[in-house]
Amino acid sequence: MKMNPALLFVFVLSLFVAASYGFVTNHPQESIDNLYLTGTSSTSSHVIITYDITFAGFVELHLFDAAGKKVWIHGIAEKEIGSHEMHVPAKNMKHGEPYKFILKYKGQDHKGDFTAP
Repeated sequence: MKMNPALLFVFVLSLFVAASYGFVTNHPQESIDNLYLTGTSSTSSHVIITYDITFAGFVELHLFDAAGKKVWIHGIAEKEIGSHEMHVPAKNMKHGEPYKFILKYKGQDHKGDFTAP
């Protein structure tokens, strides 16, 4: 079977265009720089914030008390894509008090909250 060279050219060009716009990926969200909050949990000594990232990068936590005052900042350079945890020490938190946080990743803010253990 002989392939039409013009048809082959159009097919290859369409693959190039699709790949450049992120339509051809190995992971459904691979072409999007994003962080997905997947939950919070706690132990007696830490609050654990879990999240997934689609690219390696710097993740920065800004923690706020119930009055909205920033009480803690922590950053970590994640070298791998996928699931990660950030452990927030509970020793300086007031037991049972609500806290809000912002995870900053690649210019985006991701908000969440939890109650201190």
